[in-house]
Amino acid sequence: MPQPWALPVVAETFDGRLNDVNGFHVKPEHVFAALDNAKSGPAAEGNVGGGIGMVCHGFRGGIGTSSRKLDEKSGGYVVGVLAQCNHGTRQQLSIAGVPVGLEMTDEALKSEEAGSIIVVVATDAPLLPHQLKRQPQGDRPSAPLAPADTEKIQPPRELGEVGRGY
Repeated sequence: MPQPWALPVVAETFDGRLNDVNGFHVKPEHVFAALDNAKSGPAAEGNVGGGIGMVCHGFRGGIGTSSRKLDEKSGGYVVGVLAQCNHGTRQQLSIAGVPVGLEMTDEALKSEEAGSIIVVVATDAPLLPHQLKRQPQGDRPSAPLAPADTEKIQPPRELGEVGRGY
């Protein structure tokens, strides 16, 4: 029987437009408080935690999740995705293929092009290491972002890992 283990992965999205990122405000007690408050169950979504400083196309961004469960005939496994988005200019905003951002001409609505996105894909499916390595390459989590012209900002850089839950 495999021994349980954990390998934390730490990632960040830049919110320097809104916060003093050079102030070193996170202290050891904040880290311990976060660890002490970690729990299972539904994750907080929206403008909470790391999602507080996120801006997407000049609008408030955030953090969100989605998951799907396969039917029992297919194993009943769950695939979950967590995304924290902080990207895009107002002019790049497209809804249902309509470039609505081009109609928003107010200079105050323009946002910086720099941004970042974190996408985590997790599953309880019993995948083998070579399947995990291949998964992000074939069905890239960032692919749905292409219509938002995020590839014009910077090329996607992915960790190339999919976690397997036990």
